[in-house]
Amino acid sequence: MKNDLPKLSMVALPAGEVEVRFWIVPSFGKAKGVVLRNDGSATRALVIDASGTRTASVSRAAWEKVIELGVLTLPDESALASDGKYILDGVMYVVEVQRDGVYRTYSYGNPSDHEYREATQVLAIAHVLARELHVRIDDRSEAVRARVPDVDVTTSDAMGAPCDPLDMSQPGCGAHGRVSWARERNVRVPCDPKPIPPPNPYGWSACIDAGRVYFPGGHATTLVLDIAETSDEQRLYMQKRIGMAHATPLRTVDEWRAALMASSPAR
Repeated sequence: MKNDLPKLSMVALPAGEVEVRFWIVPSFGKAKGVVLRNDGSATRALVIDASGTRTASVSRAAWEKVIELGVLTLPDESALASDGKYILDGVMYVVEVQRDGVYRTYSYGNPSDHEYREATQVLAIAHVLARELHVRIDDRSEAVRARVPDVDVTTSDAMGAPCDPLDMSQPGCGAHGRVSWARERNVRVPCDPKPIPPPNPYGWSACIDAGRVYFPGGHATTLVLDIAETSDEQRLYMQKRIGMAHATPLRTVDEWRAALMASSPAR
């Protein structure tokens, strides 16, 4: 709705065209999605994520791979025999399909926590699209890697990705090839974190090194914010979390350093 997409169930596609909308919907974050339109000879994409909305082309190999993985034909999770696992929060994968004048939708909740074949297929589809279109997905754990090995779709460096754009454990990787906002486990913090002055409702500490702000947390997890690559929306969100309700986002290293070290941050 935000991006003025008409309901797919109401769209009249030209004969022979297929549209797929693949949504990743976290419990406590904004949804991201990929809209694919194939006319029989080429596939166009609309990518919607934290960076905004952009158009892209999709290689024939990637389109054929998601078809092979069942993006058009997978059943809804409710049609499968239960494995007895119930997870309240997490992430929902929702797929919409229209072809030959027929609309259908299906969904899978937390597929990385379920081992049935269809859940693995959904994860594999997500990884194909993430690699092809540089959409950041959050689950590249060892367990998921074992189930979803790298697909035979070459990672494009057209957007300057210096490394695996799916792997958030590597410094410098992530959305568009860089971590712009990520929770990294067991990351080495290259600077000396200091408590952030009040107001600081959650008791954060932070330090800056090489253009990144490090916020060490519990459970061996560090929140890392790349100042240059983070969106204004992400900057403002983090500023609010640490008690700095600036009217404008902090866009430079100097602005962040001054705000973090100030005795009375602007409110």
